[in-house]
Parts: sequence; C-alpha cells; structure tokens
Amino acid sequence: CSRVAFFYDFLFVKEPGTEDRTPWHQDLGYWSVQGSEICSVWMPLEDLPKEASMEFVVRGRMPSALRGRDLAPLRFATGQVYEGAEDMPRVPDVQSDREQWQVTSWDTKVGDCIVFRADVLHAAAANQTLGRRRALSTRWLGPDARFVVGSKCAETRRSGYPNFRVGLQDGQQVVDSGCQAFPILWPLEARGRLRSPGALVPFPGYGAERQAQGQLYSRDHV
Repeated sequence: CSRVAFFYDFLFVKEPGTEDRTPWHQDLGYWSVQGSEICSVWMPLEDLPKEASMEFVVRGRMPSALRGRDLAPLRFATGQVYEGAEDMPRVPDVQSDREQWQVTSWDTKVGDCIVFRADVLHAAAANQTLGRRRALSTRWLGPDARFVVGSKCAETRRSGYPNFRVGLQDGQQVVDSGCQAFPILWPLEARGRLRSPGALVPFPGYGAERQAQGQLYSRDHV
C-alpha cells in the first residue's frame, strides 16, 4: 500500500486452562469498513506453541461463492449470529473437517507477528498451557478502505467498530479523508498529520462516548 492508516488495537488475554476456543470467524462483518486493503497484525506477548496459537484457513480453500463477501458475525460466547445478520452467508463449519480446510498454524515467539487480511477465516485454540496467553492485535487500513454502514447488519451498525462518530459519509474513503481518528502512519513523512495526542480527539465528548459504546459492546457480547 502507498499509504497506511491506523484503525485500532485490541489486547487478547486467554487464561491458563481455558477450554473455550475462539470460534472461526471473519473480521469484516464486525467492522463498519469495507475493502481489500484492510489487515490485522497479530503479535504474541508470550512464546506459544501452535496448539495455543492462531489458526487460519488457507485462502484457496474458501468456496468461490463466499470469496469477497462478508460472513455473518456471531457472538463468541453463544455462537448466535448478530441481529440483522440472519440472511448473511454463514461461516463454514471448519472445525468438523480441519484437514479438508487445510487449517494452518505456527509456533510463535515474542517478536513474531502474523499479518492477515480482514476477509481471512481464522480462529484461536483453547489455552491448555500453564501460562497466560496474551496477544496484541493492531488493525490497519489501506487506500481502498471505505467507511460503510448501510450494507452492514443492524448490530454491527450499533456496536461494531468504529463505535463512535467519525464524521465520515457512508462509502467515503477513509485513508485520505483527514479523519484524525484514523491517522496515516505510513509513509513516515505522512505522520506529520499526527500532531499530538489531542489531534486524536475527533469531537468534544469523544472519550465519554467511547466509554458508553464500550459498555454497550460488553453487554451485547458477554
């Protein structure tokens, strides 16, 4: 990409002995953005064997009918699809036939990272190790990323990310919009836009609105 904007970050923590897997899913359905230049950079904060690490479906194994489409987002705790996503294509049952889907994972060490597109099917194993599993995931937008609301399901429109007012129109390109919520961090000379921490406050009351939306997200997803 010629220009890359920061979208957001997320800290994952899975305690030792956690039996629950993070289910198979695709990120695009949870976010109010669309495009082929949207990715995550997943970085483990402990050395992890592949049995406790991220898992991916090899891209070529996706049925052609599902490629390039949002799959129905679901609540991790219950497996229930989001409100308004009932008619969206469902995530395939990868777990029942992992060999057919060519599930791929790797041993990872601190300092490694895994970069993957937002339309890639992925999951995370249970943590049967004796240590806490922590990982930081940062999300990034390229020039073709657009802010999209109208085509997303009702629950994503309500509590998906970004879950605060960003001042963008439906369908508007994000990276060159000048929106300070998503600063350009590459190339390096473009970082002049990121003037100070105060530049990341898009409107008065931003902090309070983010806190309220975070509480709404927690209520809907626990």
